[in-house]
Amino acid sequence: MSMKIKRIQINGFGRWSQKTFDFVSDFQAIVGQNESGKSTLRAFMVSMLFGFPTKKGQTNVYTPKDGSSYGGSMVVDFFGQSFEIKRVGRVKSVLTIKSLADDQFVETPEKWLEEQLAPLDRQMFDAIFNFSQQDLAQISQLAVPDLKQLLLNIGAPGSNYWLKIAQQIDKEASRQYTQRKTGQRALNILAKQYNQQQVILNEKSKDVVLYVNRQQAIIDQQATVTTLRNAMSALDSELQQQQKLIQSFSLFEAAQAIKSHSVTSKRIISETDMSEFNRSQALDNIAIQKIAQLKEQVTDNKPSEQKITYMADDVNKRLKRAQVVMQRMTLLLNSRNDLVKQQRALERQIGGQNLPSLITVSEQKMINYPKQQILFLGILTVITAVIAYFLIKPALILPLLIGLYTGYKYWVSQHAIGVVRHRYANLPIETIQGMQGAIKSYPQTKQQILEIDKGISKQLQQAIVDLEPAIEQLQLSVSIKTIDDLEFALIDIQQAFNHAQLTRSNSTTLRVQQQQQLLREIAVYEKQHEEHVHDLYALYDKYDVANADNFKLLYHDQQSQTRQQQRYSDMMNQLPVEQQTQFTKIKNSSELTIKQRTLDSKKATLQSDIVVAETKLSDLKAEQRKLINEDQFATLQQDFMNEQTALIAQFGGYLAEKLTGKWITQALTLASKNRLPKMQAIAVNLFSKLTNERYTNITFSGDDIVVMTADHQAFNIVELSTGTQEQLYVALRLALSQVIADVVSVPILIDDGFVNFDQQRRDNMIIILKSLSTNQQVFYFTTERYHHDQLNVLDL
Repeated sequence: MSMKIKRIQINGFGRWSQKTFDFVSDFQAIVGQNESGKSTLRAFMVSMLFGFPTKKGQTNVYTPKDGSSYGGSMVVDFFGQSFEIKRVGRVKSVLTIKSLADDQFVETPEKWLEEQLAPLDRQMFDAIFNFSQQDLAQISQLAVPDLKQLLLNIGAPGSNYWLKIAQQIDKEASRQYTQRKTGQRALNILAKQYNQQQVILNEKSKDVVLYVNRQQAIIDQQATVTTLRNAMSALDSELQQQQKLIQSFSLFEAAQAIKSHSVTSKRIISETDMSEFNRSQALDNIAIQKIAQLKEQVTDNKPSEQKITYMADDVNKRLKRAQVVMQRMTLLLNSRNDLVKQQRALERQIGGQNLPSLITVSEQKMINYPKQQILFLGILTVITAVIAYFLIKPALILPLLIGLYTGYKYWVSQHAIGVVRHRYANLPIETIQGMQGAIKSYPQTKQQILEIDKGISKQLQQAIVDLEPAIEQLQLSVSIKTIDDLEFALIDIQQAFNHAQLTRSNSTTLRVQQQQQLLREIAVYEKQHEEHVHDLYALYDKYDVANADNFKLLYHDQQSQTRQQQRYSDMMNQLPVEQQTQFTKIKNSSELTIKQRTLDSKKATLQSDIVVAETKLSDLKAEQRKLINEDQFATLQQDFMNEQTALIAQFGGYLAEKLTGKWITQALTLASKNRLPKMQAIAVNLFSKLTNERYTNITFSGDDIVVMTADHQAFNIVELSTGTQEQLYVALRLALSQVIADVVSVPILIDDGFVNFDQQRRDNMIIILKSLSTNQQVFYFTTERYHHDQLNVLDL
């Protein structure tokens, strides 16, 4: 029977109320400080299997502290099938068991649970699978013989009860007799009285010499009868032994038949190699799964570089074209601004009036009339006037006419200049003359400005259309209506493009790093895969098999062979060694039958001899009664016989009690030795690991246990430290739980059981328990937290 505890629901039990605990199926560490409820939880587990404790003496019945309803439920697995065990009520507990597979209730839950746990009861469970530091601490308080006996009899579950009975019987016997000569116990007093009565009888025998002679003859004859009866008793024992031999010989023949069909394999797969095979195969499967997962991640993580590169190139090209267009439009705009400036400068010169007409050719001539000529005429007029005044006065008319002509010319020139200046807002004539080229080209400049505006608008629209895909790809929100909008949009697009390129570069770098990391992990797992495959093929080569299936088949055949050998060993262990030796010399059962017939014949002859001897004894006694004073000797004899009867009766009780104690002890020891060799081998292995290979062997000799160190030094139990004694006791318990696993396998409950262990041996104990938990569930209740990273931990 293999049982695992999966969940506990406590309605009310001690300090726990309305609490649920879920457990793993192998090694479960339950950690909590003192009074956190560890022992209560352990007691609840035991109570769910064997019933709640009754309120006797100082027994703790774990009454709920908050008044919750007493009891709870526990989900357990029996051979992979889940059942819910529920107990409620302390005084009148009600047990129900439900199969979780089909929600069907077991009709007779108590009987069903007893059958599932058989042959375990609460006492046997506590003796093998349930212990705490208190149980281990009791070892140091035992006397040396008690300690040896407890360790020797751990192989017999429930032995503590019988050991106590044996000790009680031995104490009762010791109250009846002591070896001290001055002892006043009942058997000592009777022995003294018997000796005194025998002395009196001997003194009286001097007076009855003839009686003594007859008495000697009677004694001799009695001895003869006793001898014959002893011979008969021995013959009866021999006949019984012969009958047992006949019965055992059939068992011996069956064992030999198994042995004859047993073929010892030359290739024996060790448990270490099988564990290594399972470990390597499991790790290889994990590595293969990891490689597949990582390769899938590598495939999923590859970016669409071509598409991303194409999009980036397209945006970059559009951005470059737009920038070229922007440069062209900037040049055109600068040209337009220059033309506009020229127009505005011309308009400012004329005061904002309408543009005047150009200076005509005649106006230009009048304006350009030579000043030197007028000056010359003026000087000539003065000179002529002076000459005429002094020489010919009538000739004064000539300078007058010259002066008038000169004045007329001057007036005409000034008039023409005034008309032009009036038309040009009284600007200086030189300024007006300088403006003629600008005024002449003004219409052309205006037309150029219109053409430039059209060109700018056309290129702006082309740039907008060209940039729309880039804006959409970069997911921007811009509105372009003017050149300034375009300029700012180009800045935004360039920044967004640069940011996208940087993001893409970072994303690409990150993806490359992730790809490299995935590839490195794949390389690591591929290397592990190769190592595991190498390890597996090393095992295949070692045992000359081709693959894992052949390796498992070889191990299965080996296990089958081991079971046959174990069956043969168990059958032979039922036969004493002397019987086995004797049976090897017997060809067939007919030899035993012939011997039994011979013994029957001897018994008939001996019975006849006993009848003759008893008849002669009766005749001697009849003649003796006639030779002595019957009243005197009868009284003396009666007194002596009374003392003898009382002594024999008292001594019989004493001897029965002494022998009963020894028989109980021997029976427990023999019961332990049925599984002792296998338990011893496992215990040696566990004890060696616990003590860091310091102790490498455990031997059992009678009532003694001797441990051997690696350097072959032997130590008796009493020579070990308390911690080492406890480690030996734990090793024997765990070994016994493994040995009887073929009969019953239930979870192991350990409550702070390793307080006296040093740190290294405590770590070794945790490793051993984790190893055992692969086949048998282990609950470890502790206050220690140093090994949390290694265990499945439930914090209370």
